[in-house]
Amino acid sequence: MPRPLLNSSKVKENNLFSSKSSTQNRQRFESPNESFLRNKRSAEYMESISKLDNGGAEISNREISNIINTVKSELPDVEMSSLLEGIVAKCYLGDTYEVHTLDFTLSIVTHYKRDERLPANLEKARVLAMNSQYQFVEVYSDKCCCVDSMGTVSVVKM
Repeated sequence: MPRPLLNSSKVKENNLFSSKSSTQNRQRFESPNESFLRNKRSAEYMESISKLDNGGAEISNREISNIINTVKSELPDVEMSSLLEGIVAKCYLGDTYEVHTLDFTLSIVTHYKRDERLPANLEKARVLAMNSQYQFVEVYSDKCCCVDSMGTVSVVKM
């Protein structure tokens, strides 16, 4: 009878799909100050972002300020103007609208129709935002954080 070439206990320890090794692999590719991006988002934060559609096509500056303040308190280690470029989410205002954005450089909310192009780096998140699995997508300079309805985050390197 043939003998196995690998010791089964060593295979289990080095399995790429085990939680221990995948955590180690993830840490190898992330800078230490970005690991917080994987943290689950709070219910308050999730509710705040969902209000982007509640204001209709026009949303008041006060509501935008409240949302931005909630984002800043949720992600205190993120520099809003350089690292976090904006948030993209599916828009529910009507059939003509596809997604809406919260742009942190200009502090504005814009609702985009199907044929309208999103500004600069936010366009890369459109397809992710249209995925029914995600509530919204946080767009960073080199990655997108896709947030589901439970606040769980999936990081997509771009």
